Amino acid sequence: MSFSYMWCLCAITEEEYKALKPQFVVADEKAAIPEQYYDSYNRCINSPFFILPKFIPYRELPEDKKNNEIFKNGYIDNKLSNEFSLALDIPQYRELFQQLPLNKEDVLKFIALGGTTPISVLYFALLPKIAEKLPGFAGNLIVHNEDIDQVLQVVSEILAHINEAAWDRARRYINVCTAGKPSKHDEEKIKEIFFALPENLKEAKRRGKCFVSVATHQF
Repeated sequence: MSFSYMWCLCAITEEEYKALKPQFVVADEKAAIPEQYYDSYNRCINSPFFILPKFIPYRELPEDKKNNEIFKNGYIDNKLSNEFSLALDIPQYRELFQQLPLNKEDVLKFIALGGTTPISVLYFALLPKIAEKLPGFAGNLIVHNEDIDQVLQVVSEILAHINEAAWDRARRYINVCTAGKPSKHDEEKIKEIFFALPENLKEAKRRGKCFVSVATHQF
């Protein structure tokens, strides 16, 4: 089953911050990479390109697939890239999504992808060991207005690693259909993902509000 995955970044009031903060504390204490996907996540740490989707030509298919008409032209094996994506869909934050102020005024950025978690694009581009240093957990965080400058400084230091190699990794990962080759059709979406945190933290501060973001999948 294919889901749409989303990353929602919002400006929130002081009252909304006080209501959500304890729930984030609980979620943060329990949050972890889901066990069933940790192997693929760890593979990405050790050898990032190994998890990219791969085109398997018909002649290399196992016999059971050769007998299936849908594989007559080969197929794209995206098992590991899909598992890496799901490794960053953290269930502990799922219920918090419905408590966000999901209205036109307060939603600063809403990024949706079909079949791939937006935050996994950022993690693959930066590489997990660097991306793990971002504030929050896998794109899920809440920040009081008074702390935005401090968080922005950390985010800026991490995103300084976005260079041409990071862009290349994002282009190869974001679109399964390219089977590991750089995608030429997703530049704007990659840019949105790369700069979602700094741009919208700044916007929340400009409005004099607090900030929250949740990464999850469709309900």
